[in-house]
Amino acid sequence: MPISETFGLDQIECGAEYVSKRAEDHGLNPELVNELLRIGSVLGGFTAQHMNGEKVGDPSGPVAIALNELFQEMGLPEMTEKVPGHANRLLIGPLDGDSSGNLVMAEDGCEHPFQGVSTARATIPVRIAQLFGTESWYGSNAAGIITPGTLDEGDIMAAFDDLGQNDSPLIGPHDPALGLRFPYMSDVYPQETMELFRKVAERLGIELKEGVYARMMGPTYERRAQVYALRDLLERIWAQAAKQPGEWAYKNEPTGTVGMSSVYESETAMDASLSPNRAFHKHRGLLSLATNYSSALGPRGFVVPSNHDEVTRAAEAAEERMGGFVKEVIF
Repeated sequence: MPISETFGLDQIECGAEYVSKRAEDHGLNPELVNELLRIGSVLGGFTAQHMNGEKVGDPSGPVAIALNELFQEMGLPEMTEKVPGHANRLLIGPLDGDSSGNLVMAEDGCEHPFQGVSTARATIPVRIAQLFGTESWYGSNAAGIITPGTLDEGDIMAAFDDLGQNDSPLIGPHDPALGLRFPYMSDVYPQETMELFRKVAERLGIELKEGVYARMMGPTYERRAQVYALRDLLERIWAQAAKQPGEWAYKNEPTGTVGMSSVYESETAMDASLSPNRAFHKHRGLLSLATNYSSALGPRGFVVPSNHDEVTRAAEAAEERMGGFVKEVIF
């Protein structure tokens, strides 16, 4: 796996210029893209429901850019696999009902490291949005429940911290134009963003859970031993957090989800917020929809083992609620 694959400013600028031209040809100003939204499996219908996605190409609709078109322009191999539920495109346009001029870039489907690409390549859209000066990054995913005592299927969990893998998108030669050589990660999901999530959830009457998102490499679902290890780790993390004066996040019971995405993108967004080409300095947030009990470890014993069809059905059942929440967050 090409974990040391990197992309310098010249390559990112090439991609940004292509996206800019496509947007401008459609009458849109990419400098007005204030939010980058990563659409995971749980928000597959977001662009159709909230961005006029069915009017792509129409003057009144958004512009859509296939990721393979973008990669071709950048001289990169095209995507060879489409994960079910991922459209593999960038969509740029306003949210329905927003007359402020603000634009959203939605990463409607994306690559994952389990497909054999580097995390640096998987975060190219984040870097492109960075060059637009995009103010906020919001990620979403469908995830398994680690802690059935504090999460149920269908719950939305806002991550205030995460656990990743040893395949950082920042590995390799460093380009100071894109970020720091040694960026800090203690504020990946700012307290201000968590407060925004809480206010929107209260206004919409949604019971929002808060916790830690753990990323595994995939593409397999977790083993039982891995889930038990993650539960034990979360319990110990919460115990240590209780000893830290001023700790604002770990106030509830140990709560966590597990999936195969997102962490490398939030890490890139954090790095970009510290860059000379500064972006994502306003909000960085990650929302997990709990779609299944990880490794079939339910609250009262074993349940049906996880499978993609189950995850897809659970995501579709919660899509309207999740999409409405995300739209209100961006508004």
